[in-house]
Amino acid sequence: MPKCACKHRWVDHDQEGTCIASRFGEPCGCDRYRPARSSVLRSPRKPKCICGHPKRLHTCAPGCTDDWCEKCGAECQTYIPSAGRFVPSRPARKSAPARTKRPRSKSKNKLPAQRTKTWDLFAAYVKQRDGNVCFSCGKAGLVSYDWHAGHMFPSGNNAVIRYEPKNVHSQCGRCNCFLRGNGAAYVAHFLEVYGLAELQRIQAKRGQEKRWTRVELEEMATVLQRGGADFECWYAERYGLEASA
Repeated sequence: MPKCACKHRWVDHDQEGTCIASRFGEPCGCDRYRPARSSVLRSPRKPKCICGHPKRLHTCAPGCTDDWCEKCGAECQTYIPSAGRFVPSRPARKSAPARTKRPRSKSKNKLPAQRTKTWDLFAAYVKQRDGNVCFSCGKAGLVSYDWHAGHMFPSGNNAVIRYEPKNVHSQCGRCNCFLRGNGAAYVAHFLEVYGLAELQRIQAKRGQEKRWTRVELEEMATVLQRGGADFECWYAERYGLEASA
């Protein structure tokens, strides 16, 4: 609630504007309610005359052209705005220049992209070789998201057998994801198809440290694009694996 310049509230002033509040036991000498500057929101000040009185005191009645000041009388016969009575408007704040996003620097490491490309080509080769039949459970008619290329031995810690042709076969999503490869059924079917010797050969390579380089993956992708038969012969010759009969 705005207070008067005498530091009393507006309710402490009567209808004529005289302050009726007691201050230190004595009545206040305020004869008109004037809101204190600190209690109201600041706004641009209205221009005042050179006599120091506002413009509203320079008209005697509505429609009257007399500009005499009610307070000064004949001493101020014309309303003349005094200089410096206006609150200077603040200059418009300059908007900060729009920030331009820096272009993302392209990663110099091309290995992850090449690894993804090679795996996509290898998975397509496996699906074309085995058809849309799950190697572990025998489910037929695999399509789209339900048609995976699953490992018999996981390749997470065995990168050396990640692209081993006989370690990867067509699988359904249930066996590969929900059953985590369905290892028991996978190995049982593998023994029927390839035999124990082939299983031991692949199992013996587990745990060997291998880091595929970008050059190796690019060469493998090139061979996979030529065809599956060329890939198996190339893989056997390059990495010393004997082709099964």
